[in-house]
Amino acid sequence: MDTWRKLAPVDVSMPDINKASSKTETMGALSDGPAWQAAAAAGFDMSLIELNLAKTPWERLQDHDEALAFASLLQEAMQKRDAKT
Repeated sequence: MDTWRKLAPVDVSMPDINKASSKTETMGALSDGPAWQAAAAAGFDMSLIELNLAKTPWERLQDHDEALAFASLLQEAMQKRDAKT
């Protein structure tokens, strides 16, 4: 039995954000879409998506690098803690 065939189809097409003249218009186009509305209705925190989409790709890469550095520090701290016991 194919249970996936019983699910209702969801329109996940993206609006043409290349035609938007500003980030505000781009966010408006995205937030009006059915996939965005479905995610918000399901309880996803869409403000985090909006915050990250407002950043440039370079800013998002910098954030990623900072998160990796923090994760590395946490891993080192756990290894030091575990070595003491």
